[in-house]
Amino acid sequence: MNLITQKPRPGSRGKYKNLYSKNIVQRSQIEINAVLPRDVLAENNLLSHCLSNGDSTDCAMRICYPEDFSRKGAEMVFERIVHFRKQGRSYSPELIERSFEDREDSQFFSDFIWSLPEFWHLSDMGPIRHYARIVREFGVRRRLLLGCVHIACELFDVSTDVRALADQAKKLGAVSAFRLQKVEVTNAT
Repeated sequence: MNLITQKPRPGSRGKYKNLYSKNIVQRSQIEINAVLPRDVLAENNLLSHCLSNGDSTDCAMRICYPEDFSRKGAEMVFERIVHFRKQGRSYSPELIERSFEDREDSQFFSDFIWSLPEFWHLSDMGPIRHYARIVREFGVRRRLLLGCVHIACELFDVSTDVRALADQAKKLGAVSAFRLQKVEVTNAT
């Protein structure tokens, strides 16, 4: 009689056989234990200026992209404002708010839009370029951080081609440098 018996692995027990599948949770070799860089105040001020003046939106569109915003709500509101502007449609905070009514989370967008600072009464664009550059810079920082973490994680896999990862790192740097030098029209304020 064999006194040493082998216990079945947890992943091989009937209905729980896929419980420990490596496809469920992939552990990462590197973790970011800090909030990714962002400036919520600059994002809010930029959105407020865009809601107040179509020319502000034109200026902001030349400097930053919707994905430069750190919060999904801010990204979607900016995207909607840009969409209205590209169609040549006039808009107001209330109209932008109503454009989200068909969504399940429409109350979130309503609260978000009305929580923005009130620049709607301003006739000049103020520091729109300043805020747009801040939003763009922090967007590039976040993408660089996440890209570097991805590359670093891939380097732990010894079967990965190091040259391909070096090329990927170069491309990440080139794209980031290009994004920081995004063409801005000089006559926009």
